[in-house]
Amino acid sequence: MTRSLLLPGLLAGLLLGCDARAPTAFEPTARSRIVFDAGSLHAEALHPRAPCLSTLDEIDLFVTMESGREVILSRALDPDASTETFDVTVEIGAVNFLVEIFSNNGATLYRGETLAEITADGFSVSISVTAVAPILEVCPEMLTLSRENRYSGTMEMFNKGIGSLAWTVSNDDLCNNEACLFFEPDAGAVSTGDSDFMTVFAGDLPATPTTFLARIETETGFVELPVRVE
Repeated sequence: MTRSLLLPGLLAGLLLGCDARAPTAFEPTARSRIVFDAGSLHAEALHPRAPCLSTLDEIDLFVTMESGREVILSRALDPDASTETFDVTVEIGAVNFLVEIFSNNGATLYRGETLAEITADGFSVSISVTAVAPILEVCPEMLTLSRENRYSGTMEMFNKGIGSLAWTVSNDDLCNNEACLFFEPDAGAVSTGDSDFMTVFAGDLPATPTTFLARIETETGFVELPVRVE
């Protein structure tokens, strides 16, 4: 899956990397604010059961200049933000821009790269990022089990990436406050662009309203789904 990103320069982010070599007075530079279209990654907003949970966690921008100088900018992805921005200063000349988006277990989910000739301030670059792994998205972001729904609810697991996404409920023996949750099925596999449904239901009912945290794991990230029984 490919997302097209217009980067009029990418995130007011935290500088994680170090300059391999600082620019000298003889190296003219250009500045710009690069804006990343995060909305293209949070397409779950279009889902009828949105908001949803995602494994997306961090975006990194790697900037490499002709001199060999490298700057790495990193920022946590805000699921509620439509854009993320980086303020960058680069040397005039050919500059390589690499974008990588990581999951909450450190797996690379999206990647995109472009080489641009920078001549002045306010430059813009266009990068298309492509999914490079299976990507889990779970809808809705929370379940409430009550008398009204007969203490049963469904959740949907999407694969927004590429390849087969194997998922499992890692804590499928959730019991608390004299109540237990059960999952049917508690594991599965989803192909690219497809989804699985899972039913969650309560066994014995709690003496007082109780919230469980169901953890759904994949090789490329996890989500923790709050399930409230009342």
